[in-house]
Amino acid sequence: MNHDIASPAQCFTIFDGDKMCGFFSYINFPHPKAKNIKRVHRLVVLPDYQGLGLGSRILDFFGKWLNEKHSRLRIVTSSPALIQSLSKNAQWRCTHFGRKIVNNGLKSLNRTSSSKRVTSSWEFLPLESQKKEI
Repeated sequence: MNHDIASPAQCFTIFDGDKMCGFFSYINFPHPKAKNIKRVHRLVVLPDYQGLGLGSRILDFFGKWLNEKHSRLRIVTSSPALIQSLSKNAQWRCTHFGRKIVNNGLKSLNRTSSSKRVTSSWEFLPLESQKKEI
C-alpha cells in the first residue's frame, strides 16, 4: 500500500472533538453502463480509534450520503476485521470474495496485484432498495 492520494479523490477527515481520528476518500469508478458508482479510495482509522466500529460507521455514513446524491458506493478490502464487520451489516452486499487471478500477460503487474491475498468487494445498499428486491 502506498500513501499517494489520487488527484480526483474527494477527501474527508473525521474528528472526535478537535482530535483527528480518521480519513476517508472516494473516487469515481469507471463502469461501461453505470455512471454513478463511487469507489472507496482510502479508509483510515487511527490506532487509538481502531476496534470501535468507526470504520464501518464511516462507510455507512458515506454510503447513505452518496445514495442521497444518487450515487452508489463500493469498496474492495482485504482487512479481516472490515470483512467481518461488513458481512454482519445488512446494508452491505458482498459482490466478490476470494482471490482474483489476473491474467493480463504482464508478469510484473501480476506480482503487484492482490492475487496472493483474499479480497472482498462490497456495495452499499440502502434499506429501501433491499425491500424492493424482496
